[in-house]
Amino acid sequence: MIRIGLILITSEENDRVHLQHWLLKVIFNGNYHSPIEDALVKGIRVLDSGCGPGTWTLDMAKTYPNSTFYGVDISTRFPEAIKPPNCHFKVHNILETNGFPDNHFHFIHQRFLIVGLLKDHWQKVITDYVNKLAPGGWLECAEPAICLSHNVGPKYQVLINAFNVMCQARG
Repeated sequence: MIRIGLILITSEENDRVHLQHWLLKVIFNGNYHSPIEDALVKGIRVLDSGCGPGTWTLDMAKTYPNSTFYGVDISTRFPEAIKPPNCHFKVHNILETNGFPDNHFHFIHQRFLIVGLLKDHWQKVITDYVNKLAPGGWLECAEPAICLSHNVGPKYQVLINAFNVMCQARG
């Protein structure tokens, strides 16, 4: 069992993240919204930053065998033995230099790191992503806008308030 920020990494947490991926794929009708389908089919380099157990990375690598996918996460919770040959994982803290050259990736994906990064970290992380993107590349950050939720029920409002207090306390 590992604790990373507010998240306790357990097999149950990995199962939750796997399920979350498949639910989001159905809800949003796919794994991404950037206009990159043709490029993925032809073959590009993709970074999944904060990949967790690698569900999105593995799903995309299986769907687009001509593209190469790199998943990075601060923990070793991704599979090493069962993965497509176009899928690679690396333990990496995204607050540190990642070792990939500038202008390397055609698509960078990040999802739900809102509780993993402090307010002061975002500028550095986004700047690093922009530097790693090849000219014409796409950056897609899928983060919830919890503080912008309106007209929600009373129980959800309690959750939003608690989340905002937690984030403000963390910085």
